[in-house]
Formats: sequence, C-alpha cells, structure tokens
Amino acid sequence: DDADASISGELSAVEMRLLDVETDGADAYLGVVLASPFGTDLLAFSNDLTLRLDGNAVSGDPVETQSADGIRVTWTYTDDDPGERTMNLEVTLRLQSGGATITSETREVTFITEGGEGGGGTYYPSEEPLRTTGAGSSLSIVGSLEVSQDRGELVFERETSITLDGEMSFWMRWSLDHLGSEDLALSPTIRSFRAGGVGDEERESRMIESVERQEFEQQMGKLHVSFLSNGLGLKPDELIGDSGDFDTVGVSLDLHGEERVISHPLTITIRSRERVADGTLIDLVRDFIVVQPVPFWSDWSIDLTLRTSGLTSLAGLDLGDADGLSLNHRRMPMGEVAVLSGEELDQGLTFELIAAPTSAPLYAPLVVLVGTLAVLIGGFALGWRISRQRRRFLLMTEVVLLSIIVLAIFLFAYPSVFVLGAAGSSAFIWGVTALVSPRTSRTVSSGGAARAARDLPLPTLACPACGTVNDVPSHERPLRIVCQGCQRGITIQG
Repeated sequence: DDADASISGELSAVEMRLLDVETDGADAYLGVVLASPFGTDLLAFSNDLTLRLDGNAVSGDPVETQSADGIRVTWTYTDDDPGERTMNLEVTLRLQSGGATITSETREVTFITEGGEGGGGTYYPSEEPLRTTGAGSSLSIVGSLEVSQDRGELVFERETSITLDGEMSFWMRWSLDHLGSEDLALSPTIRSFRAGGVGDEERESRMIESVERQEFEQQMGKLHVSFLSNGLGLKPDELIGDSGDFDTVGVSLDLHGEERVISHPLTITIRSRERVADGTLIDLVRDFIVVQPVPFWSDWSIDLTLRTSGLTSLAGLDLGDADGLSLNHRRMPMGEVAVLSGEELDQGLTFELIAAPTSAPLYAPLVVLVGTLAVLIGGFALGWRISRQRRRFLLMTEVVLLSIIVLAIFLFAYPSVFVLGAAGSSAFIWGVTALVSPRTSRTVSSGGAARAARDLPLPTLACPACGTVNDVPSHERPLRIVCQGCQRGITIQG
C-alpha cells in the first residue's frame, strides 16, 4: 500500500492531413485538416500556422471551416502564369513562440491552373466558415446620438455603424449568400433568415446580390437583437439601447464596394428612435462585447458623438475610469457636443457612459448662456456705476479676465450651477473692486473756473429801500449797480 504509483502516457496534440488540391481558374486551393482533442483552441492559442509551396510561404488569410474529423484550413494560391504545376507542399504549426515546430509530411502535388478570374482569389467553402479561430477580427463602432424635444418629450435618435473585418467579415458575406438555405448544418443565426425574394439563382452564387442585401436589411428590423447577440457576440442593449423602447428601427448594409464573398470589410448601420424619461439617470453605452475564451474580436475601436439641442442637456455625463477611452465634452450655445473615442481596445474592457437627459431650463445650454451673460452684464453695469469718479483700470482688467474664465467654464461643460455661481462671484468681485478703487484727482485751472463762472445764470437782487427787483449784470465782486426803482446806488460785496 505504501508503494509509489504513477501513470504516464502520450497524447497527440494535433494530426495534420493534407488534402487534394482543388483549382478554379487561376486559383489553386490548398487545404489541410487539423485533428486535435483541443478543437478550435488549438488554433486560438497557436503562434503560427503556415503552408509552403517549394519552401515559399503562401500569403493571405486562410479560410477555416469545421469538418467531420477536425478543422479544415484552406489557403488560396493564385498562379501568375497559369498552367501545369508540380510543387512540394507542407504545413508547419508552432504552438508557442520559440517552441518546437510541428511539420506535416511533404507531399508532391500536381495541379493545372487556367487563365481568367477563377474563384476571385478566395476559397469558397461548402460548409459554414468559422467566425473565429482565436486570432479574432477587427471591430469598429462609429455612432451618433442626438437628444431633442418632441411635443414636450425627450427623444433619442441613434445611429450605430458596426464595421467587421477579417474572419468575421468573410463569415458574414458567406452567410448573406446563403439566406433562406434549408441546410440544417448551418448555424441558427443564418437559418433564422427567411428566403423572401432570394431565389436559387442568387443563393450560393459567390456574389452578394442586391436582393440578398435588401432581404437582410428588411428582416434585420426584427432580427437585429438575436443577430448581434448570437451572430456577432455583442450585447445589443448595451450598444444600441433597449429595442423594446424603440419607436422606429431601420438597418442598412454597406459592402464597401465589394460584392464578392471574400474577406473584405462591411458595415451594418442600425438607426433607431426612442422616447426617454426626463431627468432619469441612464446608461448611454457600456461594455458591449461578450467575453469569450476564443475571442471573436482581436481589438475594437469606438467613435461615438453625442449632441443635444439648445434646450436639452445630458446632465451628469460621466465615463468614470476606463483605460484607453476618452470623453471630450463641450457646451455650445445651440447645444452640447460630447465625443467618446478609443482605439485598439481589449474585449475585456469594462466601461459605462451615464447621463441624465433633461429639458430643465437650469441645464439647457442656451438658457444657461443667457443667464450667465445677464449676470455678467449686470455686474459690469453696477461696477461701472459705482466706479464713477474712481480709477477703473483694475476693474476693467478683472472684467476681461473673469469674463474669459467664466465663458471657458461654460464651454468646457462644467455643471450649470457652477457656471452661474462663477458668473455671480465675478459680478460681486467687480462691485467690491469698484468700491475700493481710488478716487480720481480733479484740478480745475483758473481759466477754467472763470469760464465755468461765466456760464452760470445771472442772479437778481431786491432793492433794500424800495423792493424793486434788479438784475445783477455780472459775477464780479464787489459790484455797484443802480436801482431801477428809486435810482439809489447799491453795492454788492459777495
């Protein structure tokens, strides 16, 4: 019972089986089946998988599909000089950086290529391609959200453009070319789309016909939630909002000028309109990628622009702490503008952009600006009145500097209460400065005094003897005049 025991064994990490060469025009399709107990994790965590012809690596991204006995990986070799070829083919796989390389058998293959476009430079599989082999694809999110008022209610108008590339874009294009297919081997995401106007002539044509694109756009109005969730591994509510609250929703597809089923970017744009509660704190967008052990997305980027009208606001707009993301928020007279942006982000990034959309006058940009200007103008007028007969240099310096600071606080979207408080504080400072400013010294020259005296109205004087009122013809003193009543002389001393 005390004897040591151990079990040892050997497990094959991967078996590679080279397939026969298939040709289509100038394209030759070179495939290998990888059988491993680790499944797709083998490709997800491998460092390098390369196919070589006569020792030269075949460039381009291969197409991966699930086969009965493993994963089929197919490269496309386009012959610049079509004809019969005899070449040595081998596949190498490195599981870890700096680790040992697993090499398949070297096989001599002979194939004949022809002129023409052929298969278009990319293998078109009969089975559904894998959405990811672990490397993941690039994801780009570009969107806008506009806040406005309609009949006294707040309205959100969203537009979200999702751009796919790499393996995911190829799967998407292949799926579009199989709309309405009754093949039970297809994933539920593809089989959820009806054929509609797509006929057998358009289906599996290696091209995305206009009718296929139109059917996709039309049916996505109802299927966008399940498609984003099950097909793309995204959280719809966190990205585009709760579809249950949408008044309207529309979807458009942009193939970026390429209708072939190849690895080429495409963009899905979702537009929606919904009514939101006034003054309620909500999530505008938050982390929307489903974290998976074999990731769909290698990296992602976002560029989301938020806009309000002059009478609406995103009060309390806050991103919190999110590495790699930045929020630039500005307040203009005709509305607020905020931009959320980030590039080369990881699928595990967590973030939350929150705000309380409101139409309250205290937060409306136009109302806040008018109130701020009114306080500043009132404070300036009061300070100007108080500073009469006082030196105004210090007052004017403060008016210029503090006005610039207050307007900068407004433009950088500080809370409206803070903006109005800063304006009120500036007006108070101007009043105090006007009171403590030194008085101006006024020296009047003798010539000026004489001119001022001459400009005064001439006085009158009643005669002490007879009471006759006489005009005093001059401001000079002493002055002697003759009474017009009794003809007596009167001397005026001062």
